[in-house]
Amino acid sequence: MSGKVRTIWTNLVSITVQLRTSIQNATKAFWTWLKHLLKRKMEYSVTGMSLQVGFILICYACYQMWPAFENHSVPTGAAIAALGFAAVVMTFRGTDISKTEQIVWVLIAFLLLFVEIKVIEADRAKQDSDHRAEMVEQQKEFGKTLRGLKDTEDALTGGDSYDVITPIPVFSPNERPKFVLMISVRGKNPLWDVVIEMEEGPINTQYEASHVAEYFAGKLRTTVKLGAVSTTYMRPIGIVIHPSKKKTNVYLFSTWSRVQLTREEVDLRFNERTKRWETAWKIYREDTRLINELQFGATREKEFPLPTPAKEALRKSTILAFIE
Repeated sequence: MSGKVRTIWTNLVSITVQLRTSIQNATKAFWTWLKHLLKRKMEYSVTGMSLQVGFILICYACYQMWPAFENHSVPTGAAIAALGFAAVVMTFRGTDISKTEQIVWVLIAFLLLFVEIKVIEADRAKQDSDHRAEMVEQQKEFGKTLRGLKDTEDALTGGDSYDVITPIPVFSPNERPKFVLMISVRGKNPLWDVVIEMEEGPINTQYEASHVAEYFAGKLRTTVKLGAVSTTYMRPIGIVIHPSKKKTNVYLFSTWSRVQLTREEVDLRFNERTKRWETAWKIYREDTRLINELQFGATREKEFPLPTPAKEALRKSTILAFIE
């Protein structure tokens, strides 16, 4: 094992020595070439140097002053055009051009190519930035258009608005309790083509067969067509009820409009202790989702807004129903 380690170590030392020798030889050769180059007589005419200096100054001035006159950076292809002009100058110089002048022109050409690459990259970056800004602006405009279409759609169909039916007590000369039913709209859009059906009895959110049978078999139902219902004021629906003071009176309302079916259960009772009537209600969407509730003794109703997926599904179903 120790013999293998010794062999590996010997090889590493040998490679290191060879590498050091190669570096020393290359360095010595470079310095020898540089000294020889410096000792040579450089042939560089005044005419050639003047042309190159003037060409460089003109290119630099154009590069710096172009944005001030044109309100944008140097256009793509300007450096290539300057390079073509340099090639024309070299051609006209012909045999009068020296080796040193040729080398300087080559360096100028590489410099112009470098400038052209930078200009192309800057122009591409500006185009990408302008394109992204344009896309953002188009998305904003598209969003405004969609919101405008959504507002128009909600104005035509009612959107997420729903109705609330409230019993209002009125004077009765025969001391028999008398209430006028009033309808109001919750939401920012009016309801259209409103039809209300009233019956007595608690709402059944499970759609049991017994409830359906009772509904079609014997319960008294009252139907009223209202048409449009505004959001700015309450209006009577044309139904008067006479609740009993000895029980909790339950009234069920089904309201159809362009939006959907809304079902409301209104409970009305007389409080013997306070000698006042109390009202409670629960309002459901057609999918039995509770969206509004007022409990007995409460001073403020509770709203349960629809989740976003439910709103979108409701909106799509409303559009299809309205188109059909």
